[in-house]
Amino acid sequence: MTRIGNANSVADLQAIADDLAERIGFGSVTYTQHLPQDPDRVPLFFTRYPDDWVEHYSGNHFGAVDPVIRLAKLGRPFCWRDIPDRYQGDDGRHVLNEARDFGIIDGFCVPVLGGPVIGALNALPVGSAREREEALRYGVESLVALGHLVHERARLLTMRQARDIVAALTPVESEMVQRLMTGLSEDQVVGAMRLGEGEFRRLLGSVMGKLGATDPHQLRARTALLGLADAP
Repeated sequence: MTRIGNANSVADLQAIADDLAERIGFGSVTYTQHLPQDPDRVPLFFTRYPDDWVEHYSGNHFGAVDPVIRLAKLGRPFCWRDIPDRYQGDDGRHVLNEARDFGIIDGFCVPVLGGPVIGALNALPVGSAREREEALRYGVESLVALGHLVHERARLLTMRQARDIVAALTPVESEMVQRLMTGLSEDQVVGAMRLGEGEFRRLLGSVMGKLGATDPHQLRARTALLGLADAP
């Protein structure tokens, strides 16, 4: 488990998590972070889910009704098959049924609450039916420990990324980010900073590019996840 502390990139973290999970009978390791107030925005650190499922999940905005995310907010590890009905609903059951069609079934979730985000490591037991049951019976304690270690390392990698982004922002761009995160509308930011509409659009495009955001909503989500709203 100490190998997690040596991961210096997301790719390293994924490779080490994959190897450690495999040793206790789990595969398809996925780690995501979620804003509690905006669960549909699912910044993905890494996944071994099929690409077509990831695209299908994102394209149908399943993050807003995913019962795994709903229950993860409580911060307690759980097996998907044990999700209570009140956290599922028709939409949530639909998500789980759709996942089953892609071979994604009987996962185990390790949520970690901390700071402005919920970290969630999910993995699927592998092998024969007997081997999968044994993994869920005997391997979850180790998987929980792995989930917490992955979350802490991901948090540190995120902090490094945030520092790099802060260093790349100009003072005007940084001010614009801070004002947007206070809840001001774009028009209010334009007025407060005395910017022309064209200048504001240019700055917004530059900031979105540096944060890897495709729209203002994603920009706010990534800013919150990276802690940039509190950066000097």
